[in-house]
Amino acid sequence: MQRDGHCLETVMWWVHHLPEHKKKKLSHLTLPRMPLTAWREPTEAEGDSAKVVYELSYNPSSSCLACHGGGIDAQDPNKEPPPLPRQVNGLDRARRCDEWYGVEDGLCNACEGMAGHYYGDTPDDTIPIECEIVGTPEDIPEEKRSGRSFPGNGAFAVEMRGSDRWPRASPSANAKCSFTTDCSPYNASMEGQPTPPTVNGHWYSGIRGLLYMDHNPNNTQYGGGLLRHETVYQFPSGLEGAKRDLAGGAGDTNMHLTEIHVQTPEMAAVADPGIMLNLVHMNWTDGSRGRTTMDSVKDFEWRRLPSPPVPATQEFGGNAICVCVPDPAGLPFFEHAFDNATYKGPVRFAVPWQTSETYGPPSDKKIVADHYAKWSFHLFVSVETNKPVLFSSPYGGIASYGNWSSPDVLWPTDVNGGWRNLPTRDSCFDPTKKSETCKAYIPAEIQTV
Repeated sequence: MQRDGHCLETVMWWVHHLPEHKKKKLSHLTLPRMPLTAWREPTEAEGDSAKVVYELSYNPSSSCLACHGGGIDAQDPNKEPPPLPRQVNGLDRARRCDEWYGVEDGLCNACEGMAGHYYGDTPDDTIPIECEIVGTPEDIPEEKRSGRSFPGNGAFAVEMRGSDRWPRASPSANAKCSFTTDCSPYNASMEGQPTPPTVNGHWYSGIRGLLYMDHNPNNTQYGGGLLRHETVYQFPSGLEGAKRDLAGGAGDTNMHLTEIHVQTPEMAAVADPGIMLNLVHMNWTDGSRGRTTMDSVKDFEWRRLPSPPVPATQEFGGNAICVCVPDPAGLPFFEHAFDNATYKGPVRFAVPWQTSETYGPPSDKKIVADHYAKWSFHLFVSVETNKPVLFSSPYGGIASYGNWSSPDVLWPTDVNGGWRNLPTRDSCFDPTKKSETCKAYIPAEIQTV
């Protein structure tokens, strides 16, 4: 286990921290391969030494590997930043309580780290989820805990409702950046302009969305796959919008964004995170669309938007734009990302924003869910249905889940070409003007011969 932890650490440092000229100088070295074994947390019977190796060596070194198939960089300067300054009202712990918090920082209980509907960077800009602890990890043996993976054997579609920050960020120790890794200013005037990486500002919004996912054959982490988010950002934001969202309302105006993550098996095999195509549907701003009524035909329009046929010469014009960006994190591995997560125990709460089974309007019905913490992310899985009901992070989005189904059934090919239909090559552009990965997804350069 300790050897595998060092192998993971060595490979991650080589890939993410050494510039090319350093790699050339060290080309005489033999690097270890990535380990094929995923170690679990040792039991008490297996001894204190095994537990120390797991907690101090293997588990920290494998945290990035557990969630992404290539691409996620170590957080610099804080891989494991300390807790936020303590608040008397407890909102600091309600919004953010990371997996690595130890005895010195105060262990996170099962109701901490759930976040809630947030509309700003500070803990006070949060409406927390009311939560009740119903057991401890010691109370629930492994065989009686819910599963930790997403249903569908790597292929699924699911309704999402929640709150998001644009652009998303991770925790840091930098107070000047509101303890996040994104130091851009909060800019309310830019709300509804999700066009990274050119926007110098960040904003918050309530969301409703649909997540389509399919890993490539064999459903292995380094097999690649296709992921598609259809997301509606609802405005106004702030406290007013947060209260409306929690009551199941729609925005006065909406910004509809499609995010398509493409990672081929060839990309995944060399830890290339692939690309992300951002499709900004500028004309889909009718506040009446996308409401959670089951009898409305229009209810499904925003879930299955076509890939926009926008000429490259109309980069910011027309009805929509397509932006290609080198993917910052890699393709999430939903099946086993939380296999080595820390189990916090079962909690009871009412799923916010929607009814988890049907995606209908939110209700006061309370469920019991097992809480798993991984890095700064938290997964809550219903003990009754064995399906995820909530996923949260302090600055990277929080969403409740409902209406699980097959992606190809929910969005078949006879509707706008299906969810696998990518935008044409001549309809996207690369704002960085230099990404090698994006070259296959933007118009070819014209050369004079």
